[in-house]
Amino acid sequence: MGPAMYAMDFAAWRVAVDCDWRVLDVAPQELCMEREVMLSAVIQAGRALSHASEELRGDRAIALAALRGDATALEFVSTQLALDTTFILEGLLWLPLALDSPMLSRPQPPSR
Repeated sequence: MGPAMYAMDFAAWRVAVDCDWRVLDVAPQELCMEREVMLSAVIQAGRALSHASEELRGDRAIALAALRGDATALEFVSTQLALDTTFILEGLLWLPLALDSPMLSRPQPPSR
């Protein structure tokens, strides 16, 4: 990403994240504190939760949205949510969908 990427205004950053959550790797930290930006990112990929502010990692709706697509996003939820049994049970309801994700699929043995 060239220097122009870093000079973008916040509206342009928001659009960029809506297109590809991985832009958060180089986005201003303040962007990761915006609820709508992070919700868009975690819907694309649960692991985007790793970029969220601590406050948003504790946001139940954002954390559940992250878990819907990627069970491994549990690693990034706040300690308070991770210890909340109701939250964990809610997250488990989505586990079958998350386990179908390509990231968690088992490699197939080679055919003979």
